[in-house]
Amino acid sequence: FEPSRVVVLSRVTLGADVAITSVVLDAARRRFPQAELCFAGPRKAWELFERAPGLRHLPVEYPRQGTLAARLAVRAVLEEVLECLLRHGLTRIVVLNGHGGNMEPIREATRAVWQTRRVLIPCLYLWRIAASLLPAIAGPERAKAALGHGADPLTSLALHLLPEAMRPDLLPPPRTGEPPLVLGLPQAGWGLLS
Repeated sequence: FEPSRVVVLSRVTLGADVAITSVVLDAARRRFPQAELCFAGPRKAWELFERAPGLRHLPVEYPRQGTLAARLAVRAVLEEVLECLLRHGLTRIVVLNGHGGNMEPIREATRAVWQTRRVLIPCLYLWRIAASLLPAIAGPERAKAALGHGADPLTSLALHLLPEAMRPDLLPPPRTGEPPLVLGLPQAGWGLLS
């Protein structure tokens, strides 16, 4: 399969997300050299990539902050983006997601596309995939200690994709024992108390 166009959608303008987006763009350019390569995202994010040769911008604006109503608009915006891609003839779409808060809007938007157009758009949630693999790689106890916001699995992904940009000497030592109590209650997960 040789696509005529590859579109990479990114909403972020900071940190590891930008670095990983640049790796994905570079990999797409190498894998599909004959395809038109497009960056879909807000103007501010495009400014980071606009000097890349042969890269075209597809403007996609959506709220990163603001009122609850604006943040809830993510589903509608994603549906609009997916419809735009489909109108341009792109039917092989995969969503890579690294943020749990985006899972439900992505699920709803891709389900709506399936129901109206019968185009299946899979979503790969990097946390779920990597978290399920980590115990077999690092052992159950070490995996439990390593998982967390700003930690594994995304740190491992960055170490693999961008080893030259990582500073392993700055990583804190792994947690040991049970997580600390919060307000006298044990933690049951990210932001949850039991």
